[in-house]
Amino acid sequence: MAWVHAGLWSDSLASQFGGQYVNGSVTVLLHGTVTPAVLYTDRTKSTTAPNPATTDELGNLLLYVDPGLYDLATPGSEGAAFFTIVVSPDQADLTGSGSVGVTSFNTRSGAVVAQAGDYTAAQVGAIPVAIVDAKGDLVAATGPDTVARLPVGADGQVLTADSTQAAGVKWAPGGGGGAVTSVFTRTGAVVAQTGDYTPAQVGADPAGAATTAQTNAANYTDTQVATRVPTGRTITTTAPLGGGGDLSANRTLTVADATTGAKGVVQLAGDLAGTAAAPTVPGLATKAPTASPTFTGTLTNQGRAVDTLHDLGNVTGTVTVDASQGNKFKATLTANITLAPPSNPPAAGLTQSLIVELVQDGTGSRTLTLDPAIKTGTTIGVPTLSTGAGKKDTLGLYYDGAAWLLVAYALGY
Repeated sequence: MAWVHAGLWSDSLASQFGGQYVNGSVTVLLHGTVTPAVLYTDRTKSTTAPNPATTDELGNLLLYVDPGLYDLATPGSEGAAFFTIVVSPDQADLTGSGSVGVTSFNTRSGAVVAQAGDYTAAQVGAIPVAIVDAKGDLVAATGPDTVARLPVGADGQVLTADSTQAAGVKWAPGGGGGAVTSVFTRTGAVVAQTGDYTPAQVGADPAGAATTAQTNAANYTDTQVATRVPTGRTITTTAPLGGGGDLSANRTLTVADATTGAKGVVQLAGDLAGTAAAPTVPGLATKAPTASPTFTGTLTNQGRAVDTLHDLGNVTGTVTVDASQGNKFKATLTANITLAPPSNPPAAGLTQSLIVELVQDGTGSRTLTLDPAIKTGTTIGVPTLSTGAGKKDTLGLYYDGAAWLLVAYALGY
């Protein structure tokens, strides 16, 4: 969505080493990426602001940026998320009062109604009437999405397919080979007469050839015909064909519908294609599976992307989060804990970033120990958790394809 106004976000930032983050540099990143966001000096978006931004002398940070999800990073986090923020839309964009609206349509203002000439035929996907010139003219396709005028033919001509023509059809004399000029040398209003056709030409016996009922089927009685039907013959059918039997009576052959275990009639409609013996569903080739899909190229998300927060509940002792469940986790400390490397990291060549929220219970003063397998850096060590009851501290973990790294933390929420 294109926002008319920038959203406003402001808050006071705490330093990773205690106290407020005063006059500090903060890079605003598109969430889940290392791409800097576009910042503005005010809600009108008329002038861009520097990114990184800078907190004031009290540690406050004020941002004007398009509504959405963003990650804040400090120089010490080496590009990793300090924490994630949500920027809400400007009230004017939510109510529509900030939109310009339509001021005129085809130079007309006010309550405009449709009238002839508002759009051309090309604009509405129609064929202009000016393409035809005379009564009887036709419009024919000369290629994909291309039409042309086919002038009306002469009296008596019919439209005939002809692949050599630009439009694939042409006007030609009726009958395809020209008009009939005479019948058996007779012209005018010709009527049938004896001798026009031989018996063989009309599928009849020669005159006098049928002398008995046995040689002329037209003279057979029903009883005579029945005695000549080979009732000893049978029609044998196998599934899915049914309805066979001997020829002592009429037989109607049927084909059963197909099942998951047997062939039969299959209606190749909707998403189905192929043949009755091997139907296919071509549309599946362009669809991604609902579980663990893999995409190539550029994936464009025109809405917001949200993560499920996996609440581990009350925890104590060694805590292991399952990285295959998502990217956001929460745990309430009821005793001192040791944070183990997250289980089920991504496959080789893939990375993952996690946020783990640690909340003190009603007692507070619970401590954190990191498993040595979680690596720390020279500027990011093991944090000392907030001690107050109900206080929340946030850790940022990053899997670089081989090991889990502690890349950021924020304390005292």
